[in-house]
Amino acid sequence: MKHFLLAGWLFCLCIFLVPVSAQDLKPVPEAKTPLADTPYITVVGQSEVEAQPDILVWHITVTTTNLALAQSKEQHDTALAYVKTLVDENKAKLDRVSIHPMSINKHEKYGPRSIGESQQPVNYYDCSTTVTFRLKDLSLYTTLVTRLSEKPNINFSSSYDCSEVDEKRKEARKAALLDARQKAQEMAETLGLKVGKTLRISETPGRERPMIFNAMAMDRASAGAAAQTVSLEGSMEYNGVVEVVFELIN
Repeated sequence: MKHFLLAGWLFCLCIFLVPVSAQDLKPVPEAKTPLADTPYITVVGQSEVEAQPDILVWHITVTTTNLALAQSKEQHDTALAYVKTLVDENKAKLDRVSIHPMSINKHEKYGPRSIGESQQPVNYYDCSTTVTFRLKDLSLYTTLVTRLSEKPNINFSSSYDCSEVDEKRKEARKAALLDARQKAQEMAETLGLKVGKTLRISETPGRERPMIFNAMAMDRASAGAAAQTVSLEGSMEYNGVVEVVFELIN
């Protein structure tokens, strides 16, 4: 019985150890890319599209500082309640109102001391909350500036935005693609070639350069001015950047 088991074990071992002939090894075909054996040219298309801003994005920060945490928070809550009331009164004209969570920070401060004198640090606390919203009805601008300037511990600023941002981005992308084709045609014609079909397209996020509008710097000094419509001068710029691979034809 042992002889039969040994013979069977040797038979199985021989099967696994038999060398594979060269005919049984088939080479794996190389994967072909869309650019394999195809003359091509790679170009980068760029564009700049301007847009007229028509929205003010407001950033209101309530910040209080005090040696006692309880007093700092009390002052903070009073100022924040004032901002919330102002927002609620005009919520029909505001969009995307967001009140961020309050942050509390503890700091240490050392006062002047004599040589050799040891001194313990004095702790103080600041509480801060940021409120943001978008304002398209610019007739409300002066009213908001006036009301916010009346109370301490409230700072604010604004930046431009455009309600047609999606359309402007599409326009910039389309112009960048046309620029890429024009570049490819110019280079191909110089070499006596023609541009064929598009083989590949990739897009690089373009820069967006909005005009910055500082409400505090402009209007704290004239907070008592009569309500008026603010005109957003200047423009916003949207850039499109694409990389396109074109086929070249003799």
